[in-house]
This record gives sequence, C-alpha cells and structure tokens, in this order.
Amino acid sequence: MAQTDYMAERCEDLRVVAQVLEQFRAILGPELKAVTGEAHQIDDVLQQVHSMVHEIEQFPWDVFDKQRQAAWHGVMGRFNERVTQLELTTQQFIDASFNALRSAEGAFDLLQNFKDVKSRASINKQMNDKFSDVLKQYLNELHQMRDIFKMQHQHPPCLKNQPPVAGAIWWAHSLFQRIKKPIVRFKTLPDMLNSELGQLVSKEYVAVGRMIRDYEAKLFASWSETVELAAQAHLKQPILTEAHDDDGAQTIRVNFPHELITIMRETKYLSHLGFTIPETSKSVTLQEEAYVKYVEALNQMLALYAAALSKITAAERPLLATFQAELRQVLSPGFKSLNWHSLRIADFIKQAEKEINRFSSVVNQVQKNASMIEAVVEAVANAVLVPARGAMPGSRAGADEVVDMHELLEAVDKHQQATVAELVRKYRTVPALLGKIEAIIETKTVTLRSARMAGYYKFWEVRMFNALNRMVLVNLHTLQHMLNLLPLTPAPVPAAAPGTATPSSASAVLPASAPGDAQQQASSSSAERRSGRLQQHQQQRSPPLLQLVASLSAPEVVIAPTFNDVLRLVNKLLKLIVESAQQFVRWMDGSCIETPAQHVVQSADGTSSSVAGGSGGGTVDDEPIVFSFYTDLSANPQVIRAMLSINQSVGRTFTRVNKYLDAWRRYRPLWKSDKVPALERFAQRNPSVVDYDTKLAFYARLGQEVDALPTEKDIDFVRVSCVPLESSIKLETAAWLHTIGKLLHQSAKLKLFELDNELTKLSDELGRRPDTMDDLKFILNIIAYVSGASMDVEMRYADIEERYRTLQLYQLPGVPADEVDLAARLRPRWLALVRRAKLLDETLVAVKAQFCETTKQQVDQFKRNVSKLKSSFHSSGPAAVENNDMDAGLEQTKKYEQELKRFGATRDELVLAEKLFSLPITPYAELVELEQALDGLAKIYSLYADQKETIERWSHTLWAELDIELLSKSIEEFVSKLKRFPPDLKAMKPYELVAGQINAFRDSIPLFRSLKSDALRPRHWKTLMEVTGQTFQTNSKTFTLESVFKMELFKYSEKIEEIVGGAAKELSIEEAIQKIADTWRAMRFEVHKYTKGTDDRGYVLKSIDEIQTLYDDNAMSLQSMSASRFVAPFVSTVQKWEKTLSLIAEVSDVWMLVQRKWIYLENIFVGSDDIRLQLPDEAKRFDRIDKTFKKIMSETAKNTVVLEQCTSDRLELLKGLSQQLETCQKSLSDYLLTKRNAFPRFFFISDDELLSIIGSQDPETVQEHVIKLYDNVLALQFSAAGVGGPAAAGRNGNTGRTVGGMSSAERELLSFRKAVPVEGAVENWMAAVEKQMKRSLQLITKEAIYNYPKMPRLKWVYHYQGMVVLSGNLVWWTWEVEDRFRKIRQGDKYAIKTFSAKLGANLNELVTEVRNDLNDNDRKKLNALIIVDVHARDVIDRFVRDSILDERDFGWESQLRYYWDRHEDDMLFRQATAVLRSGYEFLGLSGRLVITPLTERCIMTLTQALSMRLGGAPAGPAGTGKTETVKDLAKALGLQCVVFNCSEGLDYATMS
Repeated sequence: MAQTDYMAERCEDLRVVAQVLEQFRAILGPELKAVTGEAHQIDDVLQQVHSMVHEIEQFPWDVFDKQRQAAWHGVMGRFNERVTQLELTTQQFIDASFNALRSAEGAFDLLQNFKDVKSRASINKQMNDKFSDVLKQYLNELHQMRDIFKMQHQHPPCLKNQPPVAGAIWWAHSLFQRIKKPIVRFKTLPDMLNSELGQLVSKEYVAVGRMIRDYEAKLFASWSETVELAAQAHLKQPILTEAHDDDGAQTIRVNFPHELITIMRETKYLSHLGFTIPETSKSVTLQEEAYVKYVEALNQMLALYAAALSKITAAERPLLATFQAELRQVLSPGFKSLNWHSLRIADFIKQAEKEINRFSSVVNQVQKNASMIEAVVEAVANAVLVPARGAMPGSRAGADEVVDMHELLEAVDKHQQATVAELVRKYRTVPALLGKIEAIIETKTVTLRSARMAGYYKFWEVRMFNALNRMVLVNLHTLQHMLNLLPLTPAPVPAAAPGTATPSSASAVLPASAPGDAQQQASSSSAERRSGRLQQHQQQRSPPLLQLVASLSAPEVVIAPTFNDVLRLVNKLLKLIVESAQQFVRWMDGSCIETPAQHVVQSADGTSSSVAGGSGGGTVDDEPIVFSFYTDLSANPQVIRAMLSINQSVGRTFTRVNKYLDAWRRYRPLWKSDKVPALERFAQRNPSVVDYDTKLAFYARLGQEVDALPTEKDIDFVRVSCVPLESSIKLETAAWLHTIGKLLHQSAKLKLFELDNELTKLSDELGRRPDTMDDLKFILNIIAYVSGASMDVEMRYADIEERYRTLQLYQLPGVPADEVDLAARLRPRWLALVRRAKLLDETLVAVKAQFCETTKQQVDQFKRNVSKLKSSFHSSGPAAVENNDMDAGLEQTKKYEQELKRFGATRDELVLAEKLFSLPITPYAELVELEQALDGLAKIYSLYADQKETIERWSHTLWAELDIELLSKSIEEFVSKLKRFPPDLKAMKPYELVAGQINAFRDSIPLFRSLKSDALRPRHWKTLMEVTGQTFQTNSKTFTLESVFKMELFKYSEKIEEIVGGAAKELSIEEAIQKIADTWRAMRFEVHKYTKGTDDRGYVLKSIDEIQTLYDDNAMSLQSMSASRFVAPFVSTVQKWEKTLSLIAEVSDVWMLVQRKWIYLENIFVGSDDIRLQLPDEAKRFDRIDKTFKKIMSETAKNTVVLEQCTSDRLELLKGLSQQLETCQKSLSDYLLTKRNAFPRFFFISDDELLSIIGSQDPETVQEHVIKLYDNVLALQFSAAGVGGPAAAGRNGNTGRTVGGMSSAERELLSFRKAVPVEGAVENWMAAVEKQMKRSLQLITKEAIYNYPKMPRLKWVYHYQGMVVLSGNLVWWTWEVEDRFRKIRQGDKYAIKTFSAKLGANLNELVTEVRNDLNDNDRKKLNALIIVDVHARDVIDRFVRDSILDERDFGWESQLRYYWDRHEDDMLFRQATAVLRSGYEFLGLSGRLVITPLTERCIMTLTQALSMRLGGAPAGPAGTGKTETVKDLAKALGLQCVVFNCSEGLDYATMS
C-alpha cells in the first residue's frame, strides 16, 4: 500500500501542476489582451508558464519510483517557487495594465468574465479590486468625448456618402452611443455606480449626453427652417442651362441642382435617424425616382443633341444654322418656362428627341453628298500627272538606258491630258451634288445659286483649290524624285486660297478659309497614303534619264545637250503640271455654276470691256478669257517655291556636273595656255635639267592620270560621257611633251658647244711660253683657273650629260647621234687638261721664288704707312672735335675718306700678288679698324649735315606758311636715325652733340604748334617777346621761322603754354560773342498777310518760338561768359548784348500778347455792327488801337530785322496798346454776360461761339451750336422768310422766320404746337424756343397718355416720340399696378399674377416686332421700350414672389412711379418721399440703361436728394456706370444733364 499511496501523492502533484497551468491560462487569455493591449507581454508570461513544466516533462526517471522521491521533491519545490514568482509577476503586470486602460467597457467585461474563471486566489482578489480603475477610465473617456465634441462640432467629420446635416447628427449620435453603452453595462452592478466615484461618473455622463442631444436638435431645427424655401427655390429653376466646358466651348447641361440631391439624401438619413421630416422635403424625396428618370432622359437627349452638333463641320455650320436655330427653339422651354415642378418634362424630352433625330437626318444627308464631293476632291488631290518610267513609250521595265528628251516630254504630255480630262469630268459632277444639298436645305427649286449656300460654295471652291494645289505640289515632288533631285516627301497642304478678282458679270472671289474638320481628316488620310507610296519610290533611286556628252572646244569644255536645253525641258514638264489647273473653271460668285468664257470687246472709242459669250457691239478678240484656278494656283508661294526648287535643283545638278567636269577642267592649262610663249619664258629663266625633268614628268603623269579617269558618271538624272574629252586631252599632253623636249635639246646643244670651245681654248693657252713677268702671271692665272674651276666644269659637263640622258629617257625625237657622242667625250677631255696644268705648274717653281721676295718687301712698307695713318686719325681725326665745332669735324671726315680709298686700292694689288705666289694673305687689321671707325663717324656727320641743311631750309619759311606736321615728321626721322646707331657710336662726342641739337629742336615742336594757334593776337606775341628777351616784327610777310628759332622756346615751355591757353579761352569767348551778334543781326520776324474772307486786315507776326528758343540759349551763354576769368577783354560787349537780348525778349512777349488780343477783338468789333452799336465807346477805342497796331505791323513788314524792331520805344507803345485792349475785352465780357443771363444755356458755349451768333444777321447761325445748348437736339426747324424778304424784315427787327420744331441727333422730330417767331434779340427768341419745347412736350405727353387705352399698343408706340412713349407707358404701368392693388383689396387674389402675364405678353409682342424690318429710329424706340418693360415685368414678378399686395408697401414706394396729376395738369414723379416734376427736355432717342438693383438704389438716393435740394455723390471704381446712371435718371425725369470734368480752374463763379 505504501507504493500505492506514493503513486497517489504523485498523481495529486500532477493534478496541482495541471490546475496551475489551467488557472494561469484562464487569466492570461484573449480577454486580458483585448483590454490591456499588451499582447506581447502576456505571451511572454504564458511562455514562462509553459516553461515551468519543462523539468517535470523531462524528469529522467519513473515518477512512481519511490527511490527517486528526493529528486521528485526537488523538482516540485522548484515548480512551486516558480509559481509564486509568476503570481507576483502576473499581479504586477495586471496592475500596470489597468493603470493604462484602453477601454473601460472592455475592462468591465473582462472583470465580469473573471468572476466565473477559476484562477489563482490572489489574482482573483486583485481583479475584484479593479472596478474603481474601470470607473476612472470611463470618466477619462467621457472627458475625451466631450473634448472631441467641442473641438469638432463646428466641422464634424462625416463619411463621404453622408450629407452634411445628417452626417453631423450621425457623428454626434455615434459619440453618444459610445458613452452610453458602458454606462448601461455598469448599471448591471448597482453597487458600482452607488459609490462616490460612480455618482460623479453618472453626473458627467448626463451633462455630456445633454450637450450632444441639444446639438442634434439644433442642427435639425436649423435644417427644417431652411429646407422648404430652398427646395422650392431649386425646383423653380429651369431644367436646362448653358455652361462652358474646360475648353471654353458653350455646352447645354441638365440644370438639376445638387442642392436638391443633398436635400433628398438629408431626408433619407434623417428619417432613418428617427427625425420627423418636413412635408416639402419629404415630397421632394418621394419624387426622387421621377427626377432621376428625368435627368437620365435629359442627359440622353442632350447627348444626342451634342452628337448631332459634333458631326457638323465648320463649313456646314452656317448651312445648317436655320435648322439648328429651329432645334434650339424647341429646346428653349427648357431654359425658360420648364422647371422641376413642370408636368410637361416628359413631353418636352420626347419632342426634343424627335427634333434632334430630324436634325441628325438632315445632317447625314448633307454629309453623304459632302463625302461624294470629298471623293472628287481627293481624286484631284491624289491624281498622278507624271507617269512612272516603266509606263513611258519605248522604255523597257528595269532597263537603265537613258530616255530621249523629246520622248520624255511627249509621254508626260499624253498621260497628263488623259488624267486631267478624267478629273475635269468628275469636277463637273460637283455642282449636281451641291444641288442635292440645296434641295435638302431649301424648299424652293434648285438654282445652284442659293444665298444660304454661298459660303458653302466658297468652301468647296477653296477645297478644290487646295486639292489642285496638292495635286500640283505632289506631282512636282514626284517629278523631282524621278529626276533624283532630292528624297521625296509628301507635299504640304496649301493654306492659301485664291483671291483673283474676275469681271463683275462673273465674279468668283474665293475666301481664304480653311477646310472643315471632316475634310481635313480625309485630306490627312490621303496625304498619309501618298506619303507611304512616295516613300516606297524613294527607297531606290531612279536611273538617269538623259545623257550628256562632254567634249573639248578650246578653250572650254562643253556638254551637249546644254544646260539651257535641259532647263527648257524641265520647265515644259513643270508647265504641263501647273497648267493642268486651267481645265478647272471657277464658279461664279455666290453659286456653283461655272463662269462662262469672257471675250474682250474693243469699243469704238478705244476702251475695253468684257462680255460673256462674245456678244455685244464692238470688236471681239478671238481668244476668250477662261476664269480657272490656274491664275491663283500659279501665284501660290508653295507652287512657286516648288518650281523654283526644281529649277534650282536642276541648276545644282549641273553644278555637280560642272564639278565633275572640273576634274577634267583642271587640265585646262594644257589647251588654254599658249605653249610657245609660256615655254619661251620658261627657257629664259635658264632652267636646270631638274626643272626640265620635272616638267616632262608632270606632263607624262598627266597623260597617265587622264587614262585612269572614268569616262562615264551618273549624276542625279543625267549620265555624263567624257570619251571625246579624254581623247582631246591626251593629244594636248603629247604636244606639251614634244615642245618641252625641243627646248631641252636646244639648251643642251648650246651648253655642249660652249664647253667644247672653252676646253679647246684652255688647251691652247696652256701651250704659251713664260718669257716675261706678264707671261708668267698669265700662265699662272690659267693654271690657277684650271685648278679652281675644276668643280664648276665638272658640274657643267655632268649637267650636259644629264640633259642628253633625259632626252633619251622620254624618247624625244630630233637628237643627232654626234651630239650625244660629243657630250660623252667632255669628261675625259677635262680630266686630261687638269693633269696637263699640274705638270706645267711644277716646271715653274724657280721663277715663282724670285718674284715672292719682291712682294714681301712691298707688304712690309704698306703696313708701316697704315700705322702712320692710324696714329694721325686718332690724334687729329674727326672723332676729336675741338670747341664742339661739328663743321670742322665734317671736313676731317671727308679728308680721311679719300685717304682710306687710296690705301684700299694698294691693299688689293698686294693681296692679288700674294695669291699668285702662294704666299699667306696679310690681313691688315689696322686698316680694317680705321675703315670701321671712319664709317661710324661718317654716319654721325652725315646725320649732322642733313639736320643742319634741314633747319637752314626751314628757317627761311614764313611763319604763316609753316606746316607743323611736316616739320614734326622731319625731326622725327632724325630722332629715329639717332636711335638706330649702335652703342659704341652713341658713346662718341660727335653723337652727343648731334643728339642734343636734334632733341632740343624736337622739344620745341609742341611749342611751335601752340604758337600757331589762331587764338594768338598781337598782345600775346608782345608778352612772349618780353618773356624770351627777343624782339621781332610779327608782320605775316616778313615773320619767318628764323625769328622763332632765336627765341629758344624750349627754355620757356611752361610760360608759353600759359599764354597760349589763355589766348584759346579768350578766342572761344570772342567767337561766341561774334556768333551771337551775327545770329541776331540776321534774325528776322516772320510776317504774313492777315485776311478775313477776301478782306485784307493788314499784317501779323508768325510764331516766335524760334526767337524765344534762341534768346534762352544765348542768354545762358552770355551768363556763362560773364563768370569766366578770361572775359576781361570783352566785358563791355557781353553786358551790352545781355541788355539787348533782355529787351528783345520783353518786346516779343508783349507784342505777341497784343497781337492775340487784337485778332480776337478785331473779329468782334470790325465784323459785327451789332456789337459796335451796343459798345460804341469800346468800338472807338478799338479803332484807335487798330490804326496804331496796323501802322506798327506795316513798318515791321518793310523791315523785319528783330534788332531794329525791338526797341525801348516800341516796348512802351506795345504796353499801352495791351492795356487798352484789356479794357475793351473787359467791356465785351460784361456785355456777353448780359446775354447769358437772359438765356442761361449760352453758358454752355464759348465766347467766340456766342459772338458768332450775336454778330450774325442770319438766325440759322445758331444751328451749329444747338447740340451744345440742348442735350440731344441737332437742329431747329426754321420756316421760310415772310413777305417782304429778309432785308425788309431785318429793318423792323424781325427776320420774318419762325421756329416750328426741333430734331434730335437721331433725326426724330418734335413739332411745336405753336411756332416761335424769330424776332428781337437772339437770347429772347431762343428763350421762347425753350419754353415752347417744354410746353409742346407737355401737351403731346398728355395727349399720348389719354390715347394709350384707345389705340393698339404698337400703333401708339409708332405714333409718338420715343421719350413720350416711355413716359406714357410708365404712367399707365403705374396706374395699372395701383389698380391691381385695389382689386386685391376687393378680393381678386390673382390680380398681380394676371398683370404679370399681361406684361409678359406685351414684352413678347415687342420682341416679335423688333425682329421685323424696321427703320433705325423705330428700332431704337422699341429697344428702349423693351428695356423699360423688362424692368417693369421684373418688378411685378418680385411683387408676386415677395407677396407685395399694397401700394403702401415699401417695395412699391421705393419704385420711381409716373403720374399725370389732373389738378396740376402735369406729370409728376414719386419715389419714397420725393415728388418731382418733369423737366420736358426733348431728348430724342438717346436710349436707356438696363435697370439693376444697384441702379434702383442709386436712383432712389438721388431723387431723395433732389427733393431736399441736396446733391448726390455716387462713388465707386472707374467704369462702373456712375455717370451713366445719373444721366439715365435725367432722361427718366426729362431733365437736361450737363457733364463736365472738375479741374483746378473750376471755381464758384463757373459753378454759378
């Protein structure tokens, strides 16, 4: 039993181990991980738990073996220690985790779960104590939710699919749910919330929940308040709208407001959240499916519309404009009358789709015919006018033989004619296709002249022109490729269009429009096809077409056929291609009918005209003129460039041909140079045999080179053959070799016989006997010559041998054999002669010894003589200059030169003797030294002699004739020579003396130059003589350089510079004064006749700007002179001219002032008797002024010199005239003021204009100024003169005329109800005209208002003036509005709405009428009325919208209202508190501004100010309409509005 008990104990141990593991696993499960978030640390603890049993699992013995009890107890002891340690670790971990809880709810659940979990007792106790930590965590979470809510409640984070209000409420609701769920869980443990902490948590929960609930309620309430109005406003919007896409194009879009979608989404979400939804939004949401269907159907319809429009090309757009306008008219209800409340949306969509399909059908029919025309155009554009080489007659496929020029031209011509004929046939089918399009567009008979299709005709004519351009360009490039002139590229599409004017009877001017998109795409595809075809052609170059044969026609290399022949061929080919366009006849302007041929008719008077078909009188030319595309195509720059390019390429080809021929032309010297003269010149230079050999080798090599050159070469489209040329060059080479060989033979023969004769002579002379000294010397010289000439003779016979060898080498004919044999014997003959001379020299040794001794004695004596001469040269020669006497040294130099010449001759004789007797040559070093020393001294003295002679020559030159530059140049030459002397000569005393004299003279040159200045006067020369101590006469005829040389100027250079500088400054002042004097003596006034019509009014001065400018310049100059220290000699002159110029300036200013006043007043007092009668005293005063001024001007005209006219007396006289004229002008101004006060509108014109009116007897003079006196009146309507004529009427103060009305600038007429007689002063009858204008307008306005309900509205509008129509219309509008208010008070609730419909009908009637053919005035009248009626309708629509139902409402009181007051019998304007009367100013048809809310506010402000006699000051940026608004208010009130600019000159007097 002991063993069994032991086993039971061990089993109990194992149960405890298992229980411990289970307990730890239960507490460290996923729940704890979720609450703490420390999954990694929990896994580490679990790992430790599992590691506790490793030792038990690995127990090495049997557990139930009692003998191992001690070991087992050890294992269990360690296990229990680890359990204790892990309990402590787990407790610490749980404490740390709960201190940093992630979720109170999760922690609470964990604690709840642990209630039923069997775990370690200590851990269970610890977990039960953590409920307070959960409450703390929950409290933190409440605070976090509150902070999140406060921070984000203004802009809550919503989901993407949530609307803003519902999203915000859902967000707040989610926050509340987040805090609500834990508190609900906490309530399952009542004790948990009963604690002090629990009560605090409950209180905070309630506060946060109330805050969130209030926020939700507030959001919903705000949304509910605005949603109904917003929904109604959006539902009233039209279903379609126009917008601009990203490219700026205008597109039609479905105008379903996004706000409605938002409302519907809000409604759905809020309904799900349990809110009570307003009825309007609920109703909108219930119709969501219908709205979606409408939107989808509208989008599909608009897609069809856009697709139909997108198919239309730019050319077809004007053609289909009417259809498009009709379609747009069908769509127009979608922009105006239909909104999302409308029940006719489905019918609208159906009708629109029907019209769109009909429009698409028309487009498809038009484009079908257009595609057929495009096929014709493409056929023309792709036409091949130049056949492939294999298709030419007589050519073989793949053959490389060249083609005959004429065959090529004939083949291209035949192919071109056949192709063009087919193209013309197709071209003439185009009008029929255009006729089909016309039948589709027009409902009338097809005429091919449809005005609507004029642009379309032009478009296809341009397309055909472009196709012809492309055809010509492509074929030109094809020809260019065939000629191998360049790789072919597709011809560019021409952008130019023809614009050649044709006769008026058949005008066919084409616009420079570009093709449409579809046609451009077709052109692009065809260009790509041509590009691919042409790229295949250019992969392999074509063989040459033509052959050129090069030959020699001295002196040039020529080719056949010539460049001109080939160029003519190419030009004919180009002409065939370009003239293909002549077959395509242009259409007449505005049609697609071909222009008939025109015949030029010569009439009898010699003039020319053109008629179609050749009919008509006169002589008709036989050849008619056909208007085709050729003229414009041939002027196309691209065609011209292509043709020019081909011609240039042909030229470049021939340039390459010439370059190839240059390889042959480099042999041109062979035949171009004349052989005989050239080789004679060569022979005259005595050329060596090497020179001959070089030339012979050169020409022989040329022959070989010619043999090696290829005789055929392919260049572009030509093959060049040079066989004849090669043969000719070879012949020329052979001729040169023969001629050079002949010259070589002649020179060799001459040298051969010359050397042969010389050898024979030397052989004879060596045989002479030496009997005398001379004979001995002669024989010795011959021996010496033979000995010394050995090398020369050897070279000579070697040269002769080489020449004959060269002749034999090149196998040149004409060389005799005996000459060759003689040349071969020269070498042995010379060697024999040399041996003979040596033997003879050996036999004459004794005789030579006797003569050697004598020669030595002569040499010694000559050396002694040289030593004596050297001693004398150094002691008393030219180097030892005494007393600086260079003249004596010059004489010594000449003496020693003679001596050395004699000594040199003796030395030469002695040297010759020493050479004969083979004695050593004596050097005579002392003699050489003397020669060198004397040579250096001779150079120095030669320079001295030249310098002395030059100075002596210059000293006789007159000072006035001195050329300083020439003198300086001479001295510089001497200085240059001095610098070139070697250093040893520069150390000699004579050099120092010469250098000193030359440098001193050179230093004086600048002083000479200074003294030559023209600024020097006798006073300056006097000062100079005092400085230098010299005295001489400065008379120009006796004053020479000798006197100047004596002054030794270089000693006084600084003083001289000072004198000369001062003289220059004085001269500049003197010249400036003289210039001023000369200018003013020549200055004259410009005077011209002053006439008034044909009357001569005397003379007046022209502009004196030149005189004033000259005065300013000269006055400044004189002021500068006065400040100079060199002005002393001219002070009095400067001051005199300052006074004179000041007087001239003052007189000129006063004179011009008087002249301006005289001209102004002369027009008044002389030209107007009326003013003279009104101002008799001033007229008399002006007569006196006029007489005096004319006298002054008459004198001035006779003598216009400014200096003589601008005197002090003249100044005083002019000042007096100025004062008198000022008095006259003041009296005149007072007189004009009385006129303006009588008729204030005269203030709007200038004095001159008013005087022209007053001073004229003709009342119509006022006509040109009426536009300034009235706002928009152009002219008054005068009646004819009465009985008695104007003269009789004028005597009675009455013109006999009347003013019957006035016309505006637009020629609208206002006829006065009573004509105004033109009598009395102008201001009186003009005031009467103004009064009658206002009275007539008042009566006409009253009549129009009375007749408004009795006449059809349009007839009434046309019957009265524009401003009367506007006023009367608004009077009745005001009455009708207030009448509707009365009806509303009587129970008619729809009175305003029916009135709104009436206004809309009136407006539509005007819109329809304005589309008719109206004259300008009626159109302007209707336009202004439409502007006013639109505002009137908008006001009533606003009343309907805002429920304004009473005339006392401010919405009506704030309007500018028009009334005809029966008691006042006048038109009144009321607005707010303001009551104003009409000004009845006739304004014509000046138009009205569109009235905006801002305009209404401005007008109301201004009318209130006017009623209170105050002003208004509209403010705002420039260009916003401030001035125009004020002017428009004036038009509305019938007032004159005067616009003027404020400036500094504007004062109170002007404003008054």
